[in-house]
Amino acid sequence: MENSYIIKHNKIRKFILAGNAYFTVINEKTKNTLTFHIIRPKEKGPWFVWATNKKGKYGFLGTIFPHKKCDVYRVGIRHGRFTKDSVVNKSFEYLWKRMLFNSLPESIVFYRDSRCGRCGKRLTDPKSIKRGFGPYCFSVLKKAWKERKARYT
Repeated sequence: MENSYIIKHNKIRKFILAGNAYFTVINEKTKNTLTFHIIRPKEKGPWFVWATNKKGKYGFLGTIFPHKKCDVYRVGIRHGRFTKDSVVNKSFEYLWKRMLFNSLPESIVFYRDSRCGRCGKRLTDPKSIKRGFGPYCFSVLKKAWKERKARYT
């Protein structure tokens, strides 16, 4: 994938919950591909999950609510463009549960775009591209990750 980079399994959760992450998931066994955008408009609020449909347009999928021990995903039945039983929703639920327990199969590959996972700006510095975050956003997130880890351990 042009302008895309593989995210290691142990870094996926931090990347997608950074605040403005675009990523594509490919199952190398089935060759199925899904693209998601997860955004968090307010620092302490929930994350909103968007996914592309067959025409490549984004539609609302569901919400991830922050919770003390583990963040909870809920499908957006009222406002979502996908049904609870849709392939896209079932796939995201599967990925989410596997991410929470660090048990993603090796056949699942995550690709991120060359945009910052927090603010969405294009990345140009090789170190930032590799990391998935610009220097400022990385420093802000590093502090937030430490605070969150201290709070829940």
